[in-house]
Parts: sequence; structure tokens; C-alpha cells
Amino acid sequence: MKVLIADDEYYARKAMAKKVLQADPEAEILGDFENGVQVLEYLEAHPNEADVLLTDVKMPEMDGLYLAQYLFEQESGIEVIIISGYNEFEYARKAISFGVSNYLVKPVQKEELKEALDKISRGRKKYQAKMQNIMSKKALQFLSIEEIATHEDWKKLFLEPVFQRNDNSVFYMAVIQSITREDWTANSKAEKLIQRLKDPFLGEWFYFKRFQENVLLLFGDKTAIVTELNSFVSQAKLLGLGDIQKVLQNLLKEGISVRDLVTIFETLADHAAATRDTDILTEYVRQSLKRAISNKYFPMNETTSVVTLDPSLEQEIMGSVKQTEQGAYLTLDPEKTKRIITSVESEVGKLEKLGKNPIVITSPIVRMYFKRLTEEYYRDLVVVSYNEIDSNVELQSVGMVTA
Repeated sequence: MKVLIADDEYYARKAMAKKVLQADPEAEILGDFENGVQVLEYLEAHPNEADVLLTDVKMPEMDGLYLAQYLFEQESGIEVIIISGYNEFEYARKAISFGVSNYLVKPVQKEELKEALDKISRGRKKYQAKMQNIMSKKALQFLSIEEIATHEDWKKLFLEPVFQRNDNSVFYMAVIQSITREDWTANSKAEKLIQRLKDPFLGEWFYFKRFQENVLLLFGDKTAIVTELNSFVSQAKLLGLGDIQKVLQNLLKEGISVRDLVTIFETLADHAAATRDTDILTEYVRQSLKRAISNKYFPMNETTSVVTLDPSLEQEIMGSVKQTEQGAYLTLDPEKTKRIITSVESEVGKLEKLGKNPIVITSPIVRMYFKRLTEEYYRDLVVVSYNEIDSNVELQSVGMVTA
């Protein structure tokens, strides 16, 4: 703590400096002055240095109350303690109105001076901690965990306290990417779930708004951590990394580009709460990528020849779908499947004779089941639903698959 002393009596200043050092051995006396004018001259030459000013009231040229008022109005940030030989209410009232930290009456006892300085020290530490917390949170909005880990000051500020708290033991890092359009911290349920995930493992949670990314540092048994993470993903109705990878694999398997990750993630966010079935989620994503699908298979300003499905066959396919915990599968009898494949071969042959790509158009709910049914026989067969086709695409049906 850096201290200034103002009093028109020389020996009073020296005595006060001694008491300050007795009350706080770590304090530093920057200077002592005869009046307020000298104090202001010093502050002008040495801005932002002093923490505390102890000043007498009665001084020539500029008294202590006027000095306190001036510093208050200038928002200097210096804590002022008035030292007065007058125990008068009016002096004390004015001092309080000028934001004075304390009003002490001469002769000042060491104990009361120590309490006054301790009060200022506690207040400044609390304020600094609060400001550091605010600045830390603001900094996290624009940083990433990689940037923190590679920057010495940020690493010291954010990471070292966590590791010291856990005796530098082994830690595990979990990254939960928010794919919702709202800020993660606006979701109170998800926030509480993360807090419950963090606390048992004495960890730390960082939220990076720039990437809508949650990073957890967790300490403890790996198996227990993985179990809790899986529970969290289920309760928060989030998609795990494996689920997202499965959707991307499904798209790539049928030749659909995954470059537009923003659209893909937004679509997953819109539908993940309703279903965790990655095949169904893939269908939703395909529909959101209809422009890319249309550009891939249906040239502009041309009429594309395609094959469609008999509506009665579509109903039959949907009637044979059985849902299980492991997913859905078809229960068509072998003879029916054989007739469908024979019809596909005949109708696709018409397209091949025309030199066209083998494309079959289906309704949205049938597309993935029909593709699954035919992919063992016709790996290159393109199966597209009506919802995956742009409105400006011109189609011409040259055949219909029946059973």
C-alpha cells in the first residue's frame, strides 16, 4: 500500500509516518507534505501511484476537506483518511459526502489506524478480485483453450490455480460444443447440468463465447468421468461426437458434401431434442442441403430424367418398418424384395439407355429405407426425396418402380 501524508506540522507528519509503518510494515510512504497544493503537485507529477492519503483538516493554502473534495470530484481512486484535532460533526459530515474512507481524531491510536488501513486493503482486494473476475469472463469470450494454454500470462491466470488446487494431478479435458443458436449460458438447465458434472471432479468450467464452446478440466477416475459425461449428454439432449460423426459418414457415403458445417450443425440442433436416431437426423440434414443436392444431380436449365416409386409400394415399405432400440429395419419378405429389385433394374435400365444417371425420386419418409433396400444391389443408385429438390428443378419421370 502506497501512502501520502499531509499535515502542516513537520513532527506530526513524521509521527504519522511511523504509525503507518507500525500498523502496516509493508506500506510505503511516498511522501509527506505541508498542504493540499503540494499533494496535488505531487499527484500531477506521479499519477496513479498513491493508494491512500492521510490528511489533516487545518492546513494553509488548501485544507484537507477541500483536497478530499477535489480528489473525489476528479475520481482519482485514492482512498482518503481525514486526521483531525476536531471531533466536530460538521467536519465528519462533509468528509463522508466527499467519499472519505475514514475520519480519525487526534491523537490517532495505532490500533484504530491499523483498522482503517486494513479496511481499505480489504476493500481494494475485493474490488481487484471482482474486476479480475469481470475481465477474466470478458477475456474468455474472445479466447480459446488453445490460446490460453500457449500464453504464459493467461495460463498463469486461468489454468495454474486449477492445477495447484488439485496438486497437479492427472486431468481429463472434455469439450462440449454448443450447436444451438442461443448462447449456452442462456440455457439454465444445461448450465446446471455442467455445474453438476464439474463439481464432483473438483474441476473447472470455461465457456468460450467466441466458439460457443464449453471446456471442462476434470480430475479423478477416468471411468467415472466418462460415465458422467455420457449421462450429461443424455440429460442435456445433446449429440455426442460419435453421433455427429455418424451423420457426416452417412452423408459422405452417398456422395453429399459436408463443407457446409454451419447448416449441418444448425439442423442437428433443431432436431436433436426430438430424436437421437442418426439415420433420421441425416434425412433432416439432407433436406436442409437441398440446394447442394440439386446442384449435384440436377443441371440448371435442363430437364432431368428420373424414376419414381409407385405410391402403393411406398406404403408397403413403410408398413414393413420395425422400430427397435438399435434402430429401424425392414421386414419385407424375400419374394417381395426380389420383385422390387427386378423392377428397379428394369426402370434404371431405361435411364442408362438414355445415357442418364440412375436417379430414383421418393417421398421423404421412404427415402432412407428404399436406399437401404437397394444399396446392396445398386451401390451407385442415387435416391433423392422430393424435399431435397429445389423448386426450380425440372424433372421428367421415365418410369416407376413397382412390386
